[in-house]
Amino acid sequence: MNYCDQLARKFASGELIADMLSKLGVKLQKATPITRNTGSTLHWGIDDPTELDQLGYHTTECLAASDWYDPQQSSGFSRSVRLQFAMTRYVPGLRRLATIGRWSF
Repeated sequence: MNYCDQLARKFASGELIADMLSKLGVKLQKATPITRNTGSTLHWGIDDPTELDQLGYHTTECLAASDWYDPQQSSGFSRSVRLQFAMTRYVPGLRRLATIGRWSF
């Protein structure tokens, strides 16, 4: 039994909200300062958040990085980060590199 199943069994109903990387994101992980600086290693990614529907979760919402990034509020981001977010709007393969998913159970 995986962690999500254990959590879901403790409650009659609820929601799971998580950020995730696509399979491409996992391949590019060493280029990402967060994973490189922490020394973490990611082993799998999710290209389609509805994959979790097969496990009994219902996808209620999914936002790609280009959906939740607001250029008006990015003044505190480094130029490099602003460029990366801007690229997600124009390069389809990068658009869903990072997503935020919301599932109900």
